[in-house]
Amino acid sequence: MIRMLIAALISVLALSAHADEFTCKVESTTDGDTFRCDDNTRVRIHGIDAPELATPEGPASRNALQALIEARTLACEQNGTSYNRVVATCFLDGQDIAALMVQQVMARDCPRYSGGAYAELETDENRLLPIGGFCSP
Repeated sequence: MIRMLIAALISVLALSAHADEFTCKVESTTDGDTFRCDDNTRVRIHGIDAPELATPEGPASRNALQALIEARTLACEQNGTSYNRVVATCFLDGQDIAALMVQQVMARDCPRYSGGAYAELETDENRLLPIGGFCSP
């Protein structure tokens, strides 16, 4: 009986570990860290902060993300939700989209949420980009 309960528990845990994974065919790009899937899911990229559209750097950041992912299919792992958006780490052909945006100097590491995962990718040029106060640890 105990073995059956343990086996059932392991099965449930294995299923829940994959429950937060999803694929997204990108339909549109909102800004440098947010996009919409073809099923109308809005996704906020976890761990980075890109300039807002109203800032001088905002349109270039959005255009960079658009060129990178629009009409492509991403593999994503949900980290949470924020303002009616799914917050997720997403990958294109195995490459982390957040890392690519930081490497292209189109976004900043957001240490409060990334734990500093993208800090090593930042250059002095990245540090000139505006960053939201919510990113402070």
